[in-house]
Amino acid sequence: MKKSAMDKIRLGIVGTNFVSDWLADAVSLIPDLELDSVLSRTEENGARFAEAHAVPSYFCDDESFFNSGLDAVYIAVPNSLHFEYTLRALNAGINVLCEKPIASNRAEFIKMRDAAEKSGLVLLEAMRPAYDPALDVIRGMMSEIGTVRHASLVFCQYSSRYDRYRSGEIMRAFMPEFSNAAVMDIGVYPIHICLRLFGYPTSEIISHSVILENGFEGAGEILIPYDSMSAVISYSKIADSHVMST
Repeated sequence: MKKSAMDKIRLGIVGTNFVSDWLADAVSLIPDLELDSVLSRTEENGARFAEAHAVPSYFCDDESFFNSGLDAVYIAVPNSLHFEYTLRALNAGINVLCEKPIASNRAEFIKMRDAAEKSGLVLLEAMRPAYDPALDVIRGMMSEIGTVRHASLVFCQYSSRYDRYRSGEIMRAFMPEFSNAAVMDIGVYPIHICLRLFGYPTSEIISHSVILENGFEGAGEILIPYDSMSAVISYSKIADSHVMST
C-alpha cells in the first residue's frame, strides 16, 4: 500500500454490526486513516451507521462501493461471506482486513491468499490477540519456566443468543450455514495463541465437538501434539468456564 506522507488511507467498511462500530471508533483515533464509506445491505442501516460515525458516504450497491477508489476495506459480514467479499475487494485492487475467521475452510483461504499475492495487496485477518505485543513478551519469557510439557488453553463464553436458541428461536449466530460454529467464533482465539507460542503440531491432532440438535457445533476440544509436549484447547459458545489457561 503506497501512500505519500500527506495522504490518508481511505478505508471502507463492509457490514454494519457491532464490530464495525468498534473499528470505526478506533479509526477516529488514527491520523493516517480516513473512514470513507460503508457498505450495508439496507439503506436504513447504512444511513444509521454513517450518521453515528460521521462517515461521508454509504452504499447499498456492492459494485459502486468497490469502485469508489478505496485503498483498503474492513470486512465484517457473516463468516460464510468472507471469501466472496474478500475476493471482490482484491479483484478491485483494494487491500483487505478481514474479520476472523478469515475463511470458512482452507480451500477458500488459499484462493484468497493467491489473489492477494498475485496483485501485491495486503490480506490480513483481524485476529488482534495474536498480534498483541504482550504475546511477544510472553514468548520471550518462555525459557524462564523451563521445558513446557503441557499447555491448557481455554476460552468458553456463554453466548448471549443461546437462551433464545434454547427457547426455539434460532438466530444466525447458531446457524451452521453461516460458518458460525464454536470453533470459528471462539476456538480460533486459543488456536492462534497456541500456534504463536508453540508452533505447528508435529503429528495428527485429535478433536471432538458437541453438536446441537440443528447440527451446529456448540463446543469442542482439540488435542494438539508436539514432540516434547501436548496442548489441549477447550472452547464453547454454550457454557462458561472459570478455569484459566495454564
